[in-house]
Amino acid sequence: MSTSGFEPMLIVKNRRKGYQRLSSRRLASVLSALPADALSLNAAAEMLTNGGFYARYHAARLLSERGSRDARLVIHDVLNTGSAPARASAARYLHRFSWFAAEPMLRQALHDPDERVRESAVYALCDSHERAAYDLLAAVVPGETDTVKEAAAWGLRNSTDRAAVPILSAVLSAHDPDVRIRALEVLSANNTPEAAQVVRTALDDEDSEVVYNAVLSLIELEEAACIVEISQLLKKTARRGPVLRGLFHAIN
Repeated sequence: MSTSGFEPMLIVKNRRKGYQRLSSRRLASVLSALPADALSLNAAAEMLTNGGFYARYHAARLLSERGSRDARLVIHDVLNTGSAPARASAARYLHRFSWFAAEPMLRQALHDPDERVRESAVYALCDSHERAAYDLLAAVVPGETDTVKEAAAWGLRNSTDRAAVPILSAVLSAHDPDVRIRALEVLSANNTPEAAQVVRTALDDEDSEVVYNAVLSLIELEEAACIVEISQLLKKTARRGPVLRGLFHAIN
């Protein structure tokens, strides 16, 4: 393995005097403290195939911080030839490259057969804050698994961009009610009229906990302006329990 001279020495077989064997956890700790240019490209490529999650994580981060063509080629090679965990780690920091360079690799990762790779690509797209990235998410999330949909909700948890609303609306189609609840929690912080309209679609959800959280989210978004609407909902719904509970908890 070619190194720059700044990496920790890995002793695979025999321990020699003056050398130290590093565990995966210790290796990850060392990588977390290294500047991007302290790790050679060959060493970073090796780290991306490491069995330890955090070692792969920091190797991908360091490559993305370099942002060079050679660093991008290392990521591209791992996406094509690496194991599923390595591909997932490589995809996680693609947003740090220019959109022109990252988009083809992100599209490739979004069509990976392993959902862990697609999940990492979704996180990277959320972190890019590019309108084109949000458009791409809106196109792929509706057909994704619940795990990937939940990744989109987590990735957008701090977004107040109205372009995030169609993506969160797609997350509300998840089979798992906990994932739908996560989408409602994120929508409640989006603070746009579009978010409130999507939250309203969950008021007649088949799951009582989803209805309860939809009421909480709607009141958080519109405050007193939606109280009349909720009172009218109480008159016509057959499931008043979760609506009343949501109203009570929101105003108290």
